[in-house]
Amino acid sequence: AEGGAFGTQDYNLAVGGAHGPLSVRLSGGYYATDGIPAFDTRLGGTGDNGYRNTGFSGRLNYQITPAASLDLRGAYTTAWTSFDGYDTPTGAFGFDGEYSKTAQYLAYGGLHFDLFSGLLKNLVAAQYVDSDRRNFDPHLTPGETFYGFGSTTRFEYQGEAQLIPGYFAVFGAQHLRSQLTTDTPAWDVVLSPTQAHTTQDSAYGQIKGVVLPGLTVETGLRYDDDQSYGGHVTAQASAVQALNGGDTLVRASFGQGFKAPALYQLYGPYGAITEHMAALKPETSDSWDLGVQQFLFSKTVNLSATYFGRDTKGLITYVAPGVYANIGRATAAGLELQAEWRLDAQLTLTANYTFDRARDLTDHVALIRRPRDAANLSLAYTWPIRLNTSLAVRYSGSSPDTGYDALGNAFGAPLKAYTVVDIRAAYPLTERLELFGRVENLFNQHYETAYPYGSPGVGGFAGVRARF
Repeated sequence: AEGGAFGTQDYNLAVGGAHGPLSVRLSGGYYATDGIPAFDTRLGGTGDNGYRNTGFSGRLNYQITPAASLDLRGAYTTAWTSFDGYDTPTGAFGFDGEYSKTAQYLAYGGLHFDLFSGLLKNLVAAQYVDSDRRNFDPHLTPGETFYGFGSTTRFEYQGEAQLIPGYFAVFGAQHLRSQLTTDTPAWDVVLSPTQAHTTQDSAYGQIKGVVLPGLTVETGLRYDDDQSYGGHVTAQASAVQALNGGDTLVRASFGQGFKAPALYQLYGPYGAITEHMAALKPETSDSWDLGVQQFLFSKTVNLSATYFGRDTKGLITYVAPGVYANIGRATAAGLELQAEWRLDAQLTLTANYTFDRARDLTDHVALIRRPRDAANLSLAYTWPIRLNTSLAVRYSGSSPDTGYDALGNAFGAPLKAYTVVDIRAAYPLTERLELFGRVENLFNQHYETAYPYGSPGVGGFAGVRARF
């Protein structure tokens, strides 16, 4: 249980156990907060936008035989969210009492079984997810401004086999079907919901093995056949070379990606009526990285550096309210540095820095909301009285963004650099009872991660955790 700033309440309960071949775990939780104005207060935001979430989940595993087991899972989540919008009838943007209700169900069943004395491990599984989202404006009649009903059904098979000593193969196939029904009842003269569905069939294979002493290589292929966009083959390969008795690791990888537009991007609340959305194409990408990791001083120091790059064609991006479009080509390249130093059993220092230059090569501008510089620093210390404390500092450099005025017109809005400091503490009263707390944004830094959204100021939280 936890509570604190912004009227926040957070409760979670989980129970699990096993008897013979049967194991069961059940959990439930409730989270609520009064929130903050989603529309930045410096730009005119006023009312807080609250949020409530209730969820339940369960998992059952039954060991049918030593070589076969059944895995069943289920989950249910419901949420209520307040958000800002355009006031009726003035058209001014801000807090106007709009809210959404969301419910989601998930069901999963998987059968694990081994063949040929365990040389071939198999998984056959099915999953179903159903979601229901509705938006409401209390100033309108009817008050329902949007609804979206969607579901995904997935069937899959995955196998794992040892080909020869030191070489393993993973292979499988998957069928995915998605469907969506959506409409904006408050704006329709005659109700005319949009209904759409799509399917995607996939097959993949991957081989991993030690080809030379200390050198592990992994390679794979994947084929996706999308109902609307046809077949696409993507490849992946990676290698790790261990040197100096494992104290030095050299890594390299290359991977390709394929992503078809989501149904919501094609048939969102404004319908697939704009030329941008009707002409959406899949994203494809090539990415790579090259890095080295070094352990020092009996592995109490861990250093790593990675040089990475990604080239994306047809990047799908949000270009106007309710409208998505492809960027002809986008690229990103940069360097990531990481360090961890365990000074002793009580004190650990970790830090990382990322330089990322992301560009839209079609319009020759920087990609929005991608800061060029980002860094994190954390210091964790366990005091002799068993009090665990940590200090975390997060830095994000400036980046461009695009905002929209009350009429939906786009204009530039750069996001400024910011630094946020958080502190955390936890104290075990007994082996089964622990008190914990944290202060986020300790110095009440004002910042934005997306224009014109606000961000929380300083907030303190405290709670208790019990295990039985």
